[in-house]
Amino acid sequence: MTKLAKSLKFKGERILTKQSNLCLLVLVFALLAIAPAFAAQQAADIVDRANTLYRDGRYKQAIILYRKALDRGADPVAVSFNIANSYYQTEQYAEAAASYRKAVDYSNGKFAPALFNMASVFYRLKQYPECVAAYHRALKLEPENVSAWLFLGEAYSRTGDKVGALRAVEKAYHAKLAHRQNVLLKQVDRRTAIHTTLVTTYGLKYNEYSGDFTNVVTLEHLFA
Repeated sequence: MTKLAKSLKFKGERILTKQSNLCLLVLVFALLAIAPAFAAQQAADIVDRANTLYRDGRYKQAIILYRKALDRGADPVAVSFNIANSYYQTEQYAEAAASYRKAVDYSNGKFAPALFNMASVFYRLKQYPECVAAYHRALKLEPENVSAWLFLGEAYSRTGDKVGALRAVEKAYHAKLAHRQNVLLKQVDRRTAIHTTLVTTYGLKYNEYSGDFTNVVTLEHLFA
């Protein structure tokens, strides 16, 4: 073989090697690009299977799959919450509280359902100061939750804090009152809007919504 032939052969091998390496890099990058999407879909499928087990009352099996989904990158707030609910259903309250706390931490304290459930678990564990603290955190997010204020009052009574219990009940009263007022205000807006529309469109001076009404809420309305 001549020197020229050998040189051309060597250069050809180098070109083929570079092309092979380039193809390999493209393949690697392609796999890296689709890997997250594949993992996310796989995690979602596992969560769906876990949810089915939960609905069937197979809580221990559901916990196993929820943990597997968590390892695969599933939403840690939702999965931790579901794990906690599974523990709650099996009356493993300490484990439930720990998982609810994880859901709260993963959400930076913004996931109210986990806080409310954690408070409920603390109540069952007779950890009343922790229960009170959890309810306060949750009610900062949902101050109009009347039931939660009443449960907070019950937790305060368990600690012997009658003042705290009374304040919680008062908060429940005002939350209920605010809710009723909001409902009535929405009714006012609806009636005004309909009246305006009818008058503008049909030239009517009176209609079924044009009568006087009051937005005063009585105790009878409040606790009806």
